[in-house]
Amino acid sequence: MDTTRKMNLFGNRRGSVVVFVIVGIMMMLSIVAGVVNVGMLYESKRGYQNAADAAALAGIVSLGCSTDTTVQKNAREMAYKVANKNKAGGSFVDFSYPDANDGEIQVGNWNGTSFSPTITGTKTDPVNAIRVQNLSNNTKTVRTFFAKVLGISPSPIGFSAVAYNSDDSGGSGDSGEVILTNGHVDPDVTAGPGGTIRQDQRLTDAALGLKTFPNTGSLDSRGSLSQSDTVSTTSVLYDSVNLRHGEQITFTGTGDVTLYVAGDFTISDTNPFIIGSSVTSLTIYVKGVLTIKGNVNINTGTAASANNNKVYPTKPLSIYVANNNYGEHNNENNNGAVVFQSGEHDNINMNSVIYAHGQINGSGNNDVTVTGKLVSSGDITSSGHNSKITVNPASSSKCGNSPPKLVH
Repeated sequence: MDTTRKMNLFGNRRGSVVVFVIVGIMMMLSIVAGVVNVGMLYESKRGYQNAADAAALAGIVSLGCSTDTTVQKNAREMAYKVANKNKAGGSFVDFSYPDANDGEIQVGNWNGTSFSPTITGTKTDPVNAIRVQNLSNNTKTVRTFFAKVLGISPSPIGFSAVAYNSDDSGGSGDSGEVILTNGHVDPDVTAGPGGTIRQDQRLTDAALGLKTFPNTGSLDSRGSLSQSDTVSTTSVLYDSVNLRHGEQITFTGTGDVTLYVAGDFTISDTNPFIIGSSVTSLTIYVKGVLTIKGNVNINTGTAASANNNKVYPTKPLSIYVANNNYGEHNNENNNGAVVFQSGEHDNINMNSVIYAHGQINGSGNNDVTVTGKLVSSGDITSSGHNSKITVNPASSSKCGNSPPKLVH
């Protein structure tokens, strides 16, 4: 055999082994790169998801269920700050600043199954949620280790977190009671969805939550009010109040504000209350008769300084129509009574809880809607022609006092 040819044959075999070794090494590196890449992907995704969860929960606490655009922006900023304090893949996350409600951090409505971005809510679909997610046009990716050398591109990460406010009780109070009385309730007086009626002759005035007119000896009365007025303190006393068309009481105090009316309180054809941003709740005590007549909308919101027609979030309003015969069943239209008088083309809408020692009567010709609660030691009736009284729960099942919930 030719010695030279034999040596070339062995040389070619050694070359083939080298090729196989190189291919094997490349395959092993690909496998290792894939394993490392998958590990980094899961680790980074977990970091982004944790950041999104924390951001959404922080944002919903700040948001509540507000239609105030300033509150909404503050909620998005809170979520943004919390998110960017977290790390993913060894680096701080990089969410974009949520200046508008169209980015990675959005407020909106959670209807129980899906999220819809919105800054304007309704009673049935409130602004009750905040979402933190990775948008398709701003994809978060995982920086791969040495897989890039092998042509493996950075891997995209998908994640989303929605935190929302929910009241599983189904309405005002744990039982959902919106009408509570130890008297009679007319068939034309009904509870809206999620609300219930409780008629119980065994309930005392104390159990009903009724109150007498407080001692106001330390307060100086402003007399009888029949025009607009401004209240800059936490409490004020009037002998009587008659708010006619276009007349309002503006509350600019701080904290819980109380209005005392030693006589009758009449509201006619008006949006009667403007509540300042520093007021947390409004309580009204009426010693005489509360009469609400005409086309009335009582929505205790905050008027925006730049646009007085804009109403901000509703503040709690409680009205105690309290005669001093505490514990006495009162079924007449005298002290402690509430009268709704709506004309043929009028509607009365209120966001409040009304406690009355006397009867509550709708004597007009059109509908009365109360969002909150009616409580009376007397009868709750609707004696007007084609007049109905409907009481809806103060909070829908999508926005209440239960702790925020989180979904992915």
